[in-house]
Amino acid sequence: MTVAHEGKSSPTAETLRSIYLTIKANAFPTIWLWQITLAVGIFDTFFIALSPHLSFSAKPVPLIFGLVGAGALLMWRLSRTQQSENLFYARFVRCALFLIYFAPTSLCLALLNYIVMSTKLPMADLTLDAWDRNLGFDWISYANFVTGHRWISFILYVAYNGLMPSLAVVAMTDIATGKYKQANEFIGLVIATGIFCIVVSGLFPSYGAMKFYNIALLNKDYLGGISGQIISQLDLVRGSLPMALDTSQMTGLSEFPSYHTVIGMLVAYGSRGSIYRFIPGLIFSTLLIAATPFYGAHYITDVISGAIVAVCFIAAGRRLQSRMDVA
Repeated sequence: MTVAHEGKSSPTAETLRSIYLTIKANAFPTIWLWQITLAVGIFDTFFIALSPHLSFSAKPVPLIFGLVGAGALLMWRLSRTQQSENLFYARFVRCALFLIYFAPTSLCLALLNYIVMSTKLPMADLTLDAWDRNLGFDWISYANFVTGHRWISFILYVAYNGLMPSLAVVAMTDIATGKYKQANEFIGLVIATGIFCIVVSGLFPSYGAMKFYNIALLNKDYLGGISGQIISQLDLVRGSLPMALDTSQMTGLSEFPSYHTVIGMLVAYGSRGSIYRFIPGLIFSTLLIAATPFYGAHYITDVISGAIVAVCFIAAGRRLQSRMDVA
């Protein structure tokens, strides 16, 4: 007579559990960030699969799975390396893991942005313009100032398009100097605020100040068609015709709150700890935020709300971290 041993797992299950715990212990960024990306990816997949309007090419999928697999392998390999024995290797692997993590996460958030904008809520340009007027901000005068000073417009253009590189620089300098906890905090804030801004922007969809004030000349001469691309993509995703989401054509569609402003604030915050990092980080962040109304065609209300979002998430993140440290 054979007696079953309750609660005893099979060797295969134990092996899988051991592998998972090993990866979890060596995950970078922290495992909950990978889990958030997975959750967003699952939501995107099911929504698009059930949507009669949206479809997505499967071309990037093998690459994404390959990157995630490589990340898991690196985490497992990291568990076999003692940091005290090979500090450079441990930091190099974590830099690679950050880049691997960022690729699928960026895609998942971009898809989420399009999904949220496909809800077709009323456009909020009139409301956002009214809020700007109540604040006394004259967007056209600001735009004329930028376009009237070529060097200023060029510097702001470079800063505005430096968003993605700035994220990599802040995170990877933290990793390279062994500040893994600070790097995890920074990456977590970037992802959490990104999801929040995308969701809220769905409640306030807008074409942006460039189209609202009908400034086609500025779009042609200074934006290189960026604002026009946003408008075109927004019309397509809110339309009734089928739309195939193409990664080569996808762009940010969120206006309120301004995610560029959020990132500007986070870059300044993430550069703390060394005056040689903080001063350049603060200068870049100031230029990025100053460029956002024009090169992002944002209302000043978008910028202010983005700054508020950043401050609130930083405060909440620090409070959460202090509680975790006590626990």
